[in-house]
Amino acid sequence: MILGYGRPSLPQGWLMVDTSIMSGLSRTAGVAVLLLSAILACTADVVLVPAQPSATDDSTATDTTGTDTTIVQRATLTVTASVDPQDAAIAAQLGWTGGILAGATVTARRGFTTFTDTTDALGQATFAEILPGTYQVSVLRALTDAERALLPAEQGGLTAFGGGAQVTVTPPTTAVTVTTRATRRGSLVISELFPSSWLGDQHYYFGGFVELYNNSDTTIYLDGKLFGYGPFFHIDAPEYDRPCSLTQQWQADPEGLWAGIVWRLPGSGRQYPLAPREAAVLAADAVDHRLVDARWPDLSGARFEFLGAADVDNPAAANLTIVGTPYATDLLGHGPYGWSGIKFIADTVDVASLPTVQPPNYRVPIPRIPREKILDVVYFESHPAFWEEYPQFVLCPVLISPVFDAGPAFWYDEVAFVSWRRRAAGPFLLRSGSTVNDFEIIAAPTPGIVP
Repeated sequence: MILGYGRPSLPQGWLMVDTSIMSGLSRTAGVAVLLLSAILACTADVVLVPAQPSATDDSTATDTTGTDTTIVQRATLTVTASVDPQDAAIAAQLGWTGGILAGATVTARRGFTTFTDTTDALGQATFAEILPGTYQVSVLRALTDAERALLPAEQGGLTAFGGGAQVTVTPPTTAVTVTTRATRRGSLVISELFPSSWLGDQHYYFGGFVELYNNSDTTIYLDGKLFGYGPFFHIDAPEYDRPCSLTQQWQADPEGLWAGIVWRLPGSGRQYPLAPREAAVLAADAVDHRLVDARWPDLSGARFEFLGAADVDNPAAANLTIVGTPYATDLLGHGPYGWSGIKFIADTVDVASLPTVQPPNYRVPIPRIPREKILDVVYFESHPAFWEEYPQFVLCPVLISPVFDAGPAFWYDEVAFVSWRRRAAGPFLLRSGSTVNDFEIIAAPTPGIVP
């Protein structure tokens, strides 16, 4: 019996549920079990088994039965890409004027449907005859080598202008302006996240990993670096005394990330060097998971692994340990699980010295990792179309401060066996400040292999 955990980052107060039991229930009965679990529990989490997606979430609005008298009204979405006024001087050096971002790739995603266009001389991209609904819009303008050569030396690490927004499209027309920021390649970045996935109708999270990458020209020492989960307050949960009106102060705090769980990499200073353009794998369990399923990766050569209370311990992989008292324990003592929510990597800091807050119905206070210590942030979230299946859960209007991520990445569910990998941008990896721009879905995990 394999227990699933954390589907996806639901409010604290849910029981772990055996998915082999859940798979035998109807959707209505399954949700009823979850609601009963919420009443009985106070500190654990639950697996919410998702509906299997259809082949497409689009519709031709054509009645093939002769009984449907409804008409689906289409809409036009116009996206205008602008440059953040704070980056006006950089835009001028590149020869861009008027705050307009021409030649940018604009992507609008709704469930499994994706539309792509390029902004014209007015900075606009138009999507006609699309279905109404909630779309994740991203804007990306990667700089060419010739453009980077126009910038002064102090701007040498600048790679792109990027931004994103969540837009509700309604007929007949909807217009939105997306502000983009100049972003730099950074130093230490998260280059791949593989959550492990479904094993039949059950979760198998122990084959998951996080990959870190040195996106700079100098050696980075990983000693003492922190990996953690950002705020979990993205769902309106008034039944737990945590409505969005209260939790947004923590979820969207621009001064730092309120971290429910934090792990520290080992080392005292210069024990774990990471050379330029080298990757290091942080495995949930550093073993060969192909023995469980041939699609899972061999992580026995991982450089690090998360050590838990009920975990295998590969002596060849250095152990990450939990810092302080987490708001909830890691997955059965094995480490991080799933991919929804905020993940970050930060420079070393004494967590015990940081400001803390104890939200309603939390067992322990949680610390705020200061903004100046944050090295990289990614945010993956279930698509609003998923939450429409469960109307008792409503996404908060602000998911994260744009100083950390201007565009989280949305997907429908975790059924597909896929991994999220950061895109390449010339000789380095893309870091535009928008997860939805920076990452692509790949069909199989590639631990330690960076494009």
